[in-house]
Amino acid sequence: MTSVIINILALDDQLEVEWADGHQYAFSFFWLRDNAKDESSFDIRSNQRELFTAGLPFDIKPISADLEADQQAIAVRWPDIDAVVCYKSDMLYRESIRSLKGADIQVRKVWGASKGAQQFTLDNLLKERPSAGMSLVKALHADGFALINDCPAEKGSVNQIASFLGYVRETIFGGVWEFEADGDMADSAYTSKALRPHTDGSYSFDAPGAQILLCVENDAEGGKSIIVDGYKIAEQMKREHPDQYADLARLDVEGVYAGDGVELRARRPTFREDSQGNLVQVTFNNYDRSELLYPEPEMNCFYQALQTFDLALNDSANQWTHQLTVGQALVFDNWRMLHGRTAFSGNRKMTGAYTNREDLESRIRLLTNC
Repeated sequence: MTSVIINILALDDQLEVEWADGHQYAFSFFWLRDNAKDESSFDIRSNQRELFTAGLPFDIKPISADLEADQQAIAVRWPDIDAVVCYKSDMLYRESIRSLKGADIQVRKVWGASKGAQQFTLDNLLKERPSAGMSLVKALHADGFALINDCPAEKGSVNQIASFLGYVRETIFGGVWEFEADGDMADSAYTSKALRPHTDGSYSFDAPGAQILLCVENDAEGGKSIIVDGYKIAEQMKREHPDQYADLARLDVEGVYAGDGVELRARRPTFREDSQGNLVQVTFNNYDRSELLYPEPEMNCFYQALQTFDLALNDSANQWTHQLTVGQALVFDNWRMLHGRTAFSGNRKMTGAYTNREDLESRIRLLTNC
């Protein structure tokens, strides 16, 4: 078992821990005291810290630290706590790995055009136990998208699918929305034109985490859905064009939605990374990109990187395409997948909704033990 501790060693200001699989980590005494789960430091009912961290002496040291007999925990005595504090091995192991690798929910495998969508029926997802929709959540974690068949062609189906991922997010478009070609709306989705691959909500500080698109009417010619794995393109650029990848990871791009009584603006890089350099979000919508101007030579660097990225998005070798039929829903991770469609003529009506990223990640953690 990786959680078995085989050795601990108290240093001047750290406790060094070694596990059976060879993993080692030195935990600062201050961090250990800050994360004590005794009654005076932590409220187990609310799962919240009670400790006034700023009041701790920075040079605090334990009186003793001993490995428990089952090697699954460390018992520590502190000078300001009467009780022995138990630090479980699995918590220490998990947090040490997170400190080295960054985000706990990371893309497992990227894919290209040959990828097939995992498919489910709404009825089967509703019947899943211990958690309805668990197969869909796992598919989004693994592949970034999935298809759900045999949905009643109505808004209620969207609400049911959203419940697997969290809850419906309210936006300027409402909660569960419908769209078809409508010249009165200030968004390119409400046309019959082709839409190149993009992410939604580039003008929102917190872009939608997942998107649901359910086909409710379709006797149109054309209108195939397009999905591209943004992480695959990013990985490819990092390998083949590292300077351009770096430019898209550091230069903020502003998205804007101006119309329908609002003017929304937000900025972030195309490739947003965490402090360890892990890619955590892809944001790209050339339709909604503002006139943001960089001083040269930054402007030229940005345009060159943008061209490389957008050309790859529009390469059919990187695109999964599918003609949605009535009662079929496409669900995808909006922080990873870029979506689009081919042009169409005739009647094509969709209903859909957004859900939040933190809710999707919560479901992934609970179902996959991340």
